[in-house]
Amino acid sequence: MTEADALARLAAARAGLDALGPLTVVARGYAGLDLDQAEAEATGTIAHDGVRPAPDDTLLGARCRIVLTLDGPWLVLLEPANEGRLAASLARYGQVPIVEYLALTTRAEETVAVAARAAIALSPPAGGPLGRERLVLGGLAWGPHLILLEEPPPGAPGPAAATIER
Repeated sequence: MTEADALARLAAARAGLDALGPLTVVARGYAGLDLDQAEAEATGTIAHDGVRPAPDDTLLGARCRIVLTLDGPWLVLLEPANEGRLAASLARYGQVPIVEYLALTTRAEETVAVAARAAIALSPPAGGPLGRERLVLGGLAWGPHLILLEEPPPGAPGPAAATIER
């Protein structure tokens, strides 16, 4: 699968979240086999302000690093930590963008209520590379995956850079 195809799949999946209100793409997660190799490739081709270690994404089953891009969404480099969703995505699609980390304009508890009214199923909260997060459920185990952040991390790309137009 090409990167353009993968990004189109993420956009199509995101379209099902209209009921949640304006979304900001804080980061895109790229599936890879090796974090060191992915970091070398990303930092060699993208303007950035450094790379930082990040906690594992427990919802995807991935080890992570974050590339702090200078414009647009950050990159979360993902390497399988177990036989979870990321491993399934990597086996199915290869090394492409497979997840978007999204911030909402509502508070976390309001988001859960709005999602429930709109019949959008969310996972229980879990830790992730950008803080507490919830996976949008109901899709295929191999993705694409959409993750709602309880709140964007400090310094994350804001709405002006990446709000999804409706």
